[in-house]
Amino acid sequence: MTGVIDRVVFAATMTALITGAGVLAAPAETANGPIGILLAAGDISTCGDKKWNKYADKTSEIIRNVIKSATDMVPSVPVRVLALGDLAYDKGTEQQFECFGKRWPNFDAQLLPIPGNHEYLSENAKHYFDHFKSNSLVNQNGEGKGYYTSNFPRADGPWYLIGLNDNFEQNSKYKKEMEDQIGWLEERLTNDGNKQNCVLAFWHAPTFSSGRHGHNYKTKLNEPLTKNRPMQKAFEMLHRHGASVVLTGHDHNYEQFGPQTAKGNATAERDGIRLFVVGTGGSILTEDRYTKLAANSEGVYGITKGIQGVLKIVLYDNRYTWDFLPIDETKKLPLKTTAADCATRK
Repeated sequence: MTGVIDRVVFAATMTALITGAGVLAAPAETANGPIGILLAAGDISTCGDKKWNKYADKTSEIIRNVIKSATDMVPSVPVRVLALGDLAYDKGTEQQFECFGKRWPNFDAQLLPIPGNHEYLSENAKHYFDHFKSNSLVNQNGEGKGYYTSNFPRADGPWYLIGLNDNFEQNSKYKKEMEDQIGWLEERLTNDGNKQNCVLAFWHAPTFSSGRHGHNYKTKLNEPLTKNRPMQKAFEMLHRHGASVVLTGHDHNYEQFGPQTAKGNATAERDGIRLFVVGTGGSILTEDRYTKLAANSEGVYGITKGIQGVLKIVLYDNRYTWDFLPIDETKKLPLKTTAADCATRK
């Protein structure tokens, strides 16, 4: 009977979330209420295109609205903004990061970024690390590393957030850095991470995708899926240790996957990782009408069916809900399941 009551309370709490504009109604004072909010998007800003300015400014507005609403709650709910790489097109220069700061202003204290491939078009992503030099998490493992962990919303979790740098895998000159990162990840999941109920990791290039990068960056709609699997080893390690969610960008679309293994096999809800691709932070969207979709994809929304926006994940002690907040509230995406329990920690 207790489980039934818990589900009823959970459902009632969920109905209190007004998702369209990111406004969050105050939860009942119950142990089942939300404990934190994550907002996520990648592929964000340029100052050389008026359309991009408009899109990035609008996703920024969504983020500020959610933060204000969560701050005004009693008690307030903490928010973190996960910036999923390719923040400053097209080469991550100093001037382009100044532009990023103008497009996404006034929530630096909540920002958890990771670098994308465009940041590394400047040598060693220098301007990315310069821009975030005061962010202690970004520099947690030394200058130029770009991977870190954060317990959220409290010092003891119960969520364990892991930002990773997939650029080390893409370039052979960073082979040693990638080996160090994988060793670091194993140690964190074995020690620190096992204290937390739920693990969420984020990086730039998706391990699975039905978008343009999932088709070898080709645009013919009947193209076969790529066999390339970025960050496969990290994905396998996260699955082995019971991670719940992986967030990425890189493809300029929104896509979500049902729970799966690192090999792409569907699993039961508490046995697999849910992957979200959120390359909708401000960039021009790309193809979404490919005839071949990755296994377990629950829909891909790009230039034809999609819209720019931000993924909102509401966190609970052992579960989470999600919704995609579009820059135009009249264009809500027809998402499938929007609530899940955390995977079982291992």
